[in-house]
Amino acid sequence: FSEFFVGESPTRVQIGAASLIVLGEVVVAVSGDHTNDEKMDTVYKVMASYDDTAFLSFFVALFLWMVTMLLLTRFGAPVAQRFAWGVLGGSITGLQNFLKDSLTMLKLSEGGLMTVPSMFYLFFGLAM
Repeated sequence: FSEFFVGESPTRVQIGAASLIVLGEVVVAVSGDHTNDEKMDTVYKVMASYDDTAFLSFFVALFLWMVTMLLLTRFGAPVAQRFAWGVLGGSITGLQNFLKDSLTMLKLSEGGLMTVPSMFYLFFGLAM
């Protein structure tokens, strides 16, 4: 898609680097530590974890960072545009906790999908 957005075709080295990044993500996802939800034994504890001031500050800062990068992709110099497109992918990866938390909420809901709180759908949507 880079040719469409920034008018450049990726080189073989760039394609190889991107492929290694995707491979690394897959390896971490498959073999990583999946036990960080042990303390989350109720749906309400998952939801309460989002009330932490530091956590909310992080998301405000992440949102402002992403808006800045989006503006750079549109109005920045060519070098700034390439930088912004590169870091946006990593910034979006910072939102993957929504997917994990939505799946944790689904797992903890005793009645399955019909009993999850509406926050589940928000988290799942944000993860997509």
